[in-house]
Amino acid sequence: MPQIISGNDEEFWKEPLGAWIKDCISGCDALIPESTWRRDERRNTVLQFTELCDGFVFNLLFVFVDADSLNVVVMRDANIAVTDMTTRMKHFSTLIQNIYSFYRVRWFLLYY
Repeated sequence: MPQIISGNDEEFWKEPLGAWIKDCISGCDALIPESTWRRDERRNTVLQFTELCDGFVFNLLFVFVDADSLNVVVMRDANIAVTDMTTRMKHFSTLIQNIYSFYRVRWFLLYY
């Protein structure tokens, strides 16, 4: 199982959101196995927040929150560089769109 590193990452993983994410992606009986979201060379190493910054893991987690949110297939290409801003923005945009739709539908059902 990956471990966390010190510094700002450690503070993030101590907060409720960080602890929940860590449990979902690297905890005992993780919802998303490490082999699904992590590159081969990073498996079983220290867990770093920067590995989550492309939005890929967050999109996978959101499918567990709202299975209907899988409106765009999000795939990770092993050859995509961490600095590939276009891909990172695509994943982030998909996540934001899914969160917006999730709350819009629930707000509509609640008030109408």
